[in-house]
Order: sequence, then C-alpha cells, then structure tokens
Amino acid sequence: MRKYLPALFIAVTLLISLLVFDRLPDRMPSHWNASGEVDGYSSRLVGAFLLPLIALAIWGLLRVLPRIDPRRRNYQKFEGMYDLLVVSVVGFLCVMHLGILAFSLGYPVSVDKLIFGCMAVLLMVLGNLLPRARPNWFVGLRTPWTLSSDRVWERTHRAGGYVFLLAGLTMLLTLLLAPAYTMHATIAIAVGITAFVLGYSYLAWRQEGGN
Repeated sequence: MRKYLPALFIAVTLLISLLVFDRLPDRMPSHWNASGEVDGYSSRLVGAFLLPLIALAIWGLLRVLPRIDPRRRNYQKFEGMYDLLVVSVVGFLCVMHLGILAFSLGYPVSVDKLIFGCMAVLLMVLGNLLPRARPNWFVGLRTPWTLSSDRVWERTHRAGGYVFLLAGLTMLLTLLLAPAYTMHATIAIAVGITAFVLGYSYLAWRQEGGN
C-alpha cells in the first residue's frame, strides 16, 4: 500500500489544482523571502502544476534508482524504510503546493512557516528512518568513508539518526518560539549536519582500521 501512496498524493494534488485553476490569479506567488514576504511570481499555469509535476518526476526517479543500483539487493533489507522515505518526500512537496494554492486563493496561510514546519517534520522522519538504511549508492549519508565500509555506514547512519531527529526538533521549536530566527537556525542546522556527517564518518572509518 505504501508504494502507491505517493501516486495517490500526486493525483489528489493535481485534481485540486484542476478544480481551483479558474479561481487562481494570473500571477501566482512562487517565492518568499526570509521575512515571509512574496518576492517572486509565476504564471497561473506554472504555479498550478509545476510542483505536482516535480513530485511526479521525483517519485518516478526514486522508484527507478533501486533497479539500477549496483547494490540493489540491499534494498530488500530496508524496503519498508525506503517506501516511507519516498512517501515523506512526495508528501512534503504536495503539502507545500497545497499551501501555495490556499495562499493564492486568499486563505490566511503563512507559506514560509508551513515550509519550515514541513522541513522540521521531514528531518525528524529522516532521523527515524536513517538507522534502517543499508549500504547503497543513492540513498542515505553517502561519504567516501560510508561508501567504503559497511560498518562505517552502519555507525554513521545510527548516529546520524539522532542528529537529524534533534535538528528537526530544534527547527520546530525555533519556528514556534522564535520564528524570526527560523532561517538562521535552518542555515546553522544544514551546516551542522554536513559537518557532523563528514567528520563522524571519517573518524569512524579511522577507528575501523582505515588509513
């Protein structure tokens, strides 16, 4: 059932776009600045259908990757995790699109807060899923050291799960308690996660006998 949820999400999102298309403005907001103000617009056609089509393309790509991965047999070991990952990514894009549609129709939706909130939830979901990922070439925390050692992969993803969970929780709390600093927190979190993954995987590789 989980394999087909992304298709259902995309179909419902496209259907809603079709139903409200005639009510949408000719120029739809497409970008918000750090202050939550609209600073970019697109045509009604692009605004109504671009994100769902991107979600469709991403879903198709994520379904193909396991078939062409040299380590495709490992996907059987984390098939449930992979399906939930695909659902989460496609769901994230669909929710963002519905928020943009609602804003364009005049509903009091804070799109920037919606996006940051969805990102926070997605990080927490990834934090729960990462420890279940098995070595492959496309999905997960891929560094030269995790790709060179299955043991380093396992250690990095287990530790990375806690980091992603903490990062998502931090972003969510910042959004709720100090929304003016959400963008700063997001940048700091992105840098922190990157530094941790690179540093920890290298140290784990050295500890496992790499030289």
